[in-house]
Amino acid sequence: MFTVWKVPIDGGQAVQVTDKYTRMPMVSPDGEFMACRNLVDERTRGMAIFAFNGGAPVEQLPIPVMDWQRVQWTPDGRALTYIAIDKGVSNIWSYDLGARSSKQLTNFTTELIYAYAWSPDFTQIASLRGSETRDVIVINNQQ
Repeated sequence: MFTVWKVPIDGGQAVQVTDKYTRMPMVSPDGEFMACRNLVDERTRGMAIFAFNGGAPVEQLPIPVMDWQRVQWTPDGRALTYIAIDKGVSNIWSYDLGARSSKQLTNFTTELIYAYAWSPDFTQIASLRGSETRDVIVINNQQ
């Protein structure tokens, strides 16, 4: 089972932060919280905010969960950015934690976003985009 642990940068004893399924943690700019994937129930994956010192989720978020996605905090810690897919096209969105609302930040009309990174001043973004191709072949070796 995936759980989150922390260890001092200078070394020392590791401390378990979560005791239930959690993964892909991203610590808030102020170091007080972390956003990570979790299990809402036995079958439902979700995204939640936890106190960095541990405990139950502080808030369950309406952010889609994808296997390869890691949410990112805005520099002011007031929002999280994430990838959402609609009709086979990815865009980057922001979820405002105070207003409890989402806003689309990019307007791509084709392809998927696999990863992205903000510039240090949060004014530009780099993204890894492309498409998935899957072929299925049935081989029948009957004589």
